[in-house]
Amino acid sequence: MLSLVLIIVASLFFMGIVIRTKSITSGRKGPGIFQPMKDVIRLWKKGAVFSRTTSFIFQIAPSIYFASIIMAILVIPFGQYRGIVSFDGDFVFFAYVLALGKFFSIIGALDTGSSFEGMGASREALYSMLAEPAFFILMGSFALYTGHTSFHEIFTSLHFGSYISYGLGVLATFVLIMIAMIENSRMPVDDPKTHLELTMVHEVMIL
Repeated sequence: MLSLVLIIVASLFFMGIVIRTKSITSGRKGPGIFQPMKDVIRLWKKGAVFSRTTSFIFQIAPSIYFASIIMAILVIPFGQYRGIVSFDGDFVFFAYVLALGKFFSIIGALDTGSSFEGMGASREALYSMLAEPAFFILMGSFALYTGHTSFHEIFTSLHFGSYISYGLGVLATFVLIMIAMIENSRMPVDDPKTHLELTMVHEVMIL
């Protein structure tokens, strides 16, 4: 339960910290750390507008995407404590519940009937296709090394002291950073502030 609370709280501040840091480094005043939270509150107060070309898929896609993220968070352990949902092979469940949310995000974009949205959806699917095997190779390596297939058991059994463990640690750091860049639409994979259609990935689907 603690991991769920910490991740949600961190997600509320993370974007604000990123924006604030970029503003300071570029010599601008910029918005405050709490600006993204204010934007979320403002958007919640607005009504929904749906195109007549969309179906119910477009309407349920955001809810399913949000639910998939919450379900994935429930699997993540915190320190020596198990996740709220913990079982053998839970890292497979973690990957595919996120893939379910990504799938509905993609078909929600395609449901608009716009070729522009379709272009963004195809790019999103491409990067997800590249990130998913990397995650499974990484977790499979940890599972073979520790003899466990649960997040909690893997993390509690993983001890650094050999060349293999250090190699896996370096590989894990690199893979997780790259996956984070892909999923969060960050450079060099994507630029959330770009206005050039040829370089947009995730931003295309939400325009």
